[in-house]
Parts: sequence; structure tokens; C-alpha cells
Amino acid sequence: MVAPKIGDFYERHEFPYEIVREMGRMGLFGLPFPEEYGGMGGDYFALGVALEELARVDSSVAITLEAGVSLGAMPVHLFGTEEQKRAWLPRLCSGEILGAFGLTEPDGGSDAGATRTTARLDEATDEWVINGTKCFITNSGTDITGLVTVTAVTGRGPTAGR
Repeated sequence: MVAPKIGDFYERHEFPYEIVREMGRMGLFGLPFPEEYGGMGGDYFALGVALEELARVDSSVAITLEAGVSLGAMPVHLFGTEEQKRAWLPRLCSGEILGAFGLTEPDGGSDAGATRTTARLDEATDEWVINGTKCFITNSGTDITGLVTVTAVTGRGPTAGR
């Protein structure tokens, strides 16, 4: 699926949308998620095998899948409300949208303990307000990126959430 199509995407500085769509059609983005959310009902072992095989041909395609699943969709599955799971997981599992991950900050690099981006719950709107800057956001900048998981500090002092 990858080798015949990857061609010169990188030389042209293009994202391989066709390959990502095919991975979605094959169910690869949904491998470790329950069927009730559009997943395949598999596990991380199955995902690992798929990633290993993809990486044999093109590691960039493999990391697109890995980041979309583990860093984009998995936090929704593990920590999201039922409403959030039903809203996001079917589209993430099908590959309709791609999950991205924002950890790296200009002044702190990829040290999660040095995160300066903050998130606070606005009680008037019941929405989270995020303040900060991220760079090198994995899986961002595509026309199908639909969700970004961001690391942020939710308080101050020793009880601050990260």
C-alpha cells in the first residue's frame, strides 16, 4: 500500500493524503479502539505490528499513524467524557480527521516538566482557555488535522496538573 504510492512526496514537500486515507479505510487508525467508537476492537500489539510493517517501507507514514492513534485519539479514549468519545473517536478511527500532539515549546523543548502553556477552565462558558506557544506539533498542518492534544499546566505550585 505504501511503497507503490510514496514516490517523491517528500521531495515535493507534500503530505501523503492518499496513503493516510487508505490507512483509514483499512481500519489502521482504529486498531486499539472499541468497535462502539468505530474502532477495530484490537489492541496495542496489533497496532505495533502494523507500525513495524509500515516503518519497514516508510517511517514517516508509520509515525503519522502512531501519533494519530497514541497521541491524538488515545487521550480522548482514556480521559474523555462519553460525549467527547462519541463526537471524536469515530472520525479519528476512520481517518476522516487526524489527531495531532503539541508538547514542544520554544523555550522548553520537549521537556514535559518545563511546560509553560497553561489551561484554565472558564466557569462562565465551561470551556478550557489555553495560553502558550507550541512548536513542532506532530501531525499538524494538514487539511485533515481535526484535533490537537496539548500538554498544559492547569494550576500552580506542587499540586499543579500537567
